[in-house]
Amino acid sequence: MTQTLRTLLAVTLAICICGLAHAGTASGTLEVNGKTFTITHAYGIQVNDPFEKGEKIPMLLLSDRPLPEKLLEENVSTFDLRDAGMNGLKMDFSSHGSNYSMMIVGAGVEGSFSSSGTFDASQFTEFEPAKIAGNIASDKTIGDTTFKYSIKFDTEVLASKPKVKPTAEQTKAAQNAASAKAYLAHNKAMREGKLDAIRASVVPERAAMMDNPDFKEMLGLIQAIMPSDIAVVKATETGDSAELELTGKNDGQEKSGIATLKKINGKWLMERESWK
Repeated sequence: MTQTLRTLLAVTLAICICGLAHAGTASGTLEVNGKTFTITHAYGIQVNDPFEKGEKIPMLLLSDRPLPEKLLEENVSTFDLRDAGMNGLKMDFSSHGSNYSMMIVGAGVEGSFSSSGTFDASQFTEFEPAKIAGNIASDKTIGDTTFKYSIKFDTEVLASKPKVKPTAEQTKAAQNAASAKAYLAHNKAMREGKLDAIRASVVPERAAMMDNPDFKEMLGLIQAIMPSDIAVVKATETGDSAELELTGKNDGQEKSGIATLKKINGKWLMERESWK
């Protein structure tokens, strides 16, 4: 797959989220394969400990830019973070900071890159349920990826937010929402590969992407990973913007998604979509 196609696919599936989250402080650099990124923002989120049932551990996001508030949840993926433009690190710390797992977000890395193992907990100046701070550094080469970082940070650790299930009334109302009907029509056009209908159902920026010679290949990839049995369970229309909460299935597993639409010249047009 070409770099252009990867970029198009990421933009097409990305979610547009507004409202920046409150960040802690961070200063330092991340260097990946010779490219250097200045880290300026730190975020901490409580997540479930994968090894100790019922326990919580901190997830640390170290970013070169502010992040949207809606991304600060336990199940945030590296793809969501990358699509928000982040270059940085996503790190989980267990066993009171003596073990870690890490993923590099963006930073020019093709696909995904992760590392895990023991961690020198003395690099933390604070490691509490509600706050973590420290001065962390590493310099490694794993496979084809060489990375090093030296970052000082201080951030609160936010409690994970339980997902609020839409009410029956909200789901019923969504069935009559004009934005929801527009989304479902777009989804049908995507599944059927009807290019004219797709072009007419998306915002101008996405319509312009269809002129790229890689678009047909990209469409085939999207069709292959689109969830089935999609339903709109909540529709929030605010002025000329709409956000839809979606459910669907992929390989028999329940999935949840978000779609955003814009109203242009009185017509709801698809903007972005993301699934977990």
